[in-house]
Amino acid sequence: MNTNGSIKAFQEASELIPGGVNSPVRAFSSVGGTPPFIDRGEGGYIIDIDGIRVEFENGWALVRASNTTPVLVTRFESTNEDEALHYENAINNLILQAKGNI
Repeated sequence: MNTNGSIKAFQEASELIPGGVNSPVRAFSSVGGTPPFIDRGEGGYIIDIDGIRVEFENGWALVRASNTTPVLVTRFESTNEDEALHYENAINNLILQAKGNI
Protein backbone atom coordinates (compact mmCIF):
# COMPACT_ATOMS: atom_id res chain seq x y z
CA MET A 1 0.00 0.00 0.00
CA ASN A 2 1.29 3.41 -0.90
CA THR A 3 1.68 5.71 2.11
CA ASN A 4 3.69 8.50 0.46
CA GLY A 5 1.17 11.16 1.50
CA SER A 6 1.29 10.10 5.15
CA ILE A 7 5.08 9.87 5.08
CA LYS A 8 5.39 13.42 3.68
CA ALA A 9 2.82 14.80 6.14
CA PHE A 10 4.59 13.07 9.05
CA GLN A 11 7.96 14.50 7.99
CA GLU A 12 6.48 18.01 7.81
CA ALA A 13 4.71 17.59 11.15
CA SER A 14 7.91 16.27 12.76
CA GLU A 15 9.54 19.63 12.06
CA LEU A 16 6.75 21.43 13.94
CA ILE A 17 5.60 19.06 16.70
CA PRO A 18 7.76 16.77 18.88
CA GLY A 19 7.34 13.27 17.50
CA GLY A 20 5.31 14.57 14.55
CA VAL A 21 1.94 14.20 16.28
CA ASN A 22 0.24 15.89 19.19
CA SER A 23 -0.92 12.75 20.98
CA PRO A 24 0.26 9.46 22.55
CA VAL A 25 1.02 8.29 19.03
CA ARG A 26 4.49 9.76 19.61
CA ALA A 27 5.47 6.24 20.60
CA PHE A 28 4.66 5.09 17.04
CA SER A 29 8.28 5.57 16.00
CA SER A 30 9.41 3.02 18.58
CA VAL A 31 7.53 0.27 16.73
CA GLY A 32 8.54 1.39 13.24
CA GLY A 33 6.56 2.82 10.39
CA THR A 34 4.71 6.03 9.77
CA PRO A 35 1.30 6.79 11.26
CA PRO A 36 -1.45 7.28 8.69
CA PHE A 37 -2.80 10.81 8.33
CA ILE A 38 -6.57 10.66 8.25
CA ASP A 39 -8.40 12.75 5.67
CA ARG A 40 -11.97 11.98 6.77
CA GLY A 41 -14.41 9.39 8.02
CA GLU A 42 -17.28 7.92 6.04
CA GLY A 43 -19.71 5.76 7.98
CA GLY A 44 -17.71 3.06 9.70
CA TYR A 45 -14.57 3.68 7.65
CA ILE A 46 -11.66 6.06 7.80
CA ILE A 47 -9.94 7.34 4.68
CA ASP A 48 -6.34 8.48 4.87
CA ILE A 49 -4.69 11.07 2.63
CA ASP A 50 -3.19 8.32 0.47
CA GLY A 51 -6.40 6.91 -0.98
CA ILE A 52 -9.82 5.35 -0.54
CA ARG A 53 -10.15 1.83 0.80
CA VAL A 54 -13.37 0.03 -0.05
CA GLU A 55 -14.25 -3.02 2.06
CA PHE A 56 -16.05 -5.97 0.48
CA GLU A 57 -17.34 -9.12 2.15
CA ASN A 58 -14.22 -11.15 1.34
CA GLY A 59 -11.68 -8.53 0.34
CA TRP A 60 -10.92 -4.87 -0.31
CA ALA A 61 -9.97 -2.33 -2.95
CA LEU A 62 -7.72 0.72 -2.74
CA VAL A 63 -8.06 3.67 -5.12
CA ARG A 64 -5.59 6.56 -5.07
CA ALA A 65 -4.09 9.16 -7.35
CA SER A 66 -0.71 8.34 -8.85
CA ASN A 67 2.20 10.38 -7.52
CA THR A 68 3.89 10.51 -10.92
CA THR A 69 1.24 10.45 -13.66
CA PRO A 70 -2.31 11.80 -14.04
CA VAL A 71 -4.04 8.45 -13.45
CA LEU A 72 -5.80 6.57 -10.68
CA VAL A 73 -4.03 3.55 -9.21
CA THR A 74 -6.13 0.63 -7.99
CA ARG A 75 -5.30 -2.46 -5.98
CA PHE A 76 -7.55 -5.37 -5.05
CA GLU A 77 -7.27 -8.28 -2.64
CA SER A 78 -9.69 -11.08 -1.92
CA THR A 79 -9.88 -14.61 -0.62
CA ASN A 80 -9.95 -15.83 -4.23
CA GLU A 81 -9.00 -14.54 -7.66
CA ASP A 82 -12.55 -14.54 -9.11
CA GLU A 83 -13.80 -12.28 -6.31
CA ALA A 84 -10.84 -9.93 -6.76
CA LEU A 85 -11.70 -9.63 -10.46
CA HIS A 86 -15.35 -8.95 -9.55
CA TYR A 87 -14.25 -6.18 -7.16
CA GLU A 88 -11.94 -4.72 -9.81
CA ASN A 89 -14.77 -4.58 -12.34
CA ALA A 90 -17.16 -3.00 -9.81
CA ILE A 91 -14.67 -0.27 -8.83
CA ASN A 92 -13.68 0.43 -12.44
CA ASN A 93 -17.36 0.87 -13.35
CA LEU A 94 -17.76 3.37 -10.49
CA ILE A 95 -14.68 5.26 -11.69
CA LEU A 96 -16.05 5.42 -15.24
CA GLN A 97 -19.43 6.67 -13.93
CA ALA A 98 -17.73 9.34 -11.83
CA LYS A 99 -15.53 10.40 -14.76
CA GLY A 100 -18.65 11.03 -16.82
CA ASN A 101 -19.95 13.41 -14.14
CA ILE A 102 -16.83 15.58 -13.96
